Amino acid sequence: MAGTPEQDERVRKHRIYQLSTLGVWAVIIIGLFIVLESVFDKKVEEGGSVPDMDIKLVDKAGTAKLSDICNDRPVLFVFMSQGCGACKVQLISLANSRQERSFDIYVVTHRSGEWLNKEFKEAGASFPVILDPDSDLHRTFRVVFYPTSALINTEQEMVYKRRGYHPGLIREAESSLEDY
Repeated sequence: MAGTPEQDERVRKHRIYQLSTLGVWAVIIIGLFIVLESVFDKKVEEGGSVPDMDIKLVDKAGTAKLSDICNDRPVLFVFMSQGCGACKVQLISLANSRQERSFDIYVVTHRSGEWLNKEFKEAGASFPVILDPDSDLHRTFRVVFYPTSALINTEQEMVYKRRGYHPGLIREAESSLEDY
């Protein structure tokens, strides 16, 4: 049912207004992520050295030094957040991977690791979990999206970083190690 030309014009202008408002919000949100990423003070870029720090392993009482867990083999940190669908898919992908790898995988969360028990059980995963309640590791690796993965070699240099889910994460991380 078509309206009068004046009504049709009002509807068209209203739709243009809605789309332009949506565009403005998208720009604001993207800008916010850019600002959030730039305010992290202890940032490490690919090829940069990762400072040594105390980390809390959920499975073990107390803390360990980052240098201790990177000493023998490189480590892939996979930052995950509760309720993140892409994180769950990445966890399942990592757990189901039968590919040989020359690095260890640690899952990092900034909240209680209890929610991960359910996710690990569903995915059949058995990776060590690091609890980062003060977000020291999150700030160091500039994590603003989940999942984010960062690979550290035995010299404690970040050799690879990837934001978001990636089905070929292990293969891509392995090839990054070969470059260093």
